Amino acid sequence: MENLPENIKEWFAPETLEKGKEYFNEERVDNVELSKNFVSAKIRGTEKYHVWISFDKTLNPLKMSCTCPYFEKNNCKHLAALLYYLNNDDYFSPENIAANSQEEETDSNLNNISAISNAKKQLLNIYPITNTPKSNLRSEADVFNKYFSPFIESSSKIEKTNLAKNNSAQFGLAYGIAAKGYHSNIFPLRLRLRKDGTVADKSKIYNIGYNTIPNIDLKEKLILDFLLNRNNALYLGAHNNTKDDFRKREMFNEILTFLSDKEVYFESKYDNYKTINVLENEADAFITIDEDIDDLTLQLSIKIGEEQVSNHKNILVVLDNPLWIY
Repeated sequence: MENLPENIKEWFAPETLEKGKEYFNEERVDNVELSKNFVSAKIRGTEKYHVWISFDKTLNPLKMSCTCPYFEKNNCKHLAALLYYLNNDDYFSPENIAANSQEEETDSNLNNISAISNAKKQLLNIYPITNTPKSNLRSEADVFNKYFSPFIESSSKIEKTNLAKNNSAQFGLAYGIAAKGYHSNIFPLRLRLRKDGTVADKSKIYNIGYNTIPNIDLKEKLILDFLLNRNNALYLGAHNNTKDDFRKREMFNEILTFLSDKEVYFESKYDNYKTINVLENEADAFITIDEDIDDLTLQLSIKIGEEQVSNHKNILVVLDNPLWIY
């Protein structure tokens, strides 16, 4: 039973192996398909995930893949579960390893080439190809992807399913701004929506999975990464003149410009949020002279576009250079 590959501990963390063993014991491994030095299966986890592993002659893993989100960071419990399944089926027994190692590589390669050639002929009959050279390339690529990569189609189905779930989940993405004294903060907000589309409540986002947010472009992903990586606070007081301070101000300026067509809320006390509009351009500040009969008074005036903001209003500065105010 314990004939697992020698290098298995190099591929998996100990806790991942344990979870994989639990999955195997719970009989979550389905649709196992074996071919020479290659195994594929479906594992029932949070969803049904597709896994495959390729092996060398001595049946040590060479490459592996899984359609679960965790695989982007590290090898997962779903792959470990498949290895435990194979081990239970004596796939790694000394006899099987010896038999696998003795097979002629040349014969195997010739058989593979022949099989691919035959498959190509059959598939090209099923999927007609137009005469345009570029179309030929695309069509052949599509045909072979469908035939030799069953996970591509399944992954696409999973993504569509996730998107459908997200659309029905009634959640939205917005942004919040807080400004008090010399401190400013910009942060993403999670909106829970009612069935009629109105906002039921708002909460700060501290980490995010982009596969749960439909229709988000690269620029917004970069902004979210910046804000969620402890970069959402800015100090506007004295001694904030290092290179890092200047870079951060520039980034805040970019973000505020980006927010001009987004749903934005201003955070007041006790986590209450008020809807605000972020203008496309920053403000201008200048000194005016207020002249009366007895004296001259210097006053700070602020202009946003063609509109002059009353200096009697309570003005909160979000960014000082360039000037953004609330």
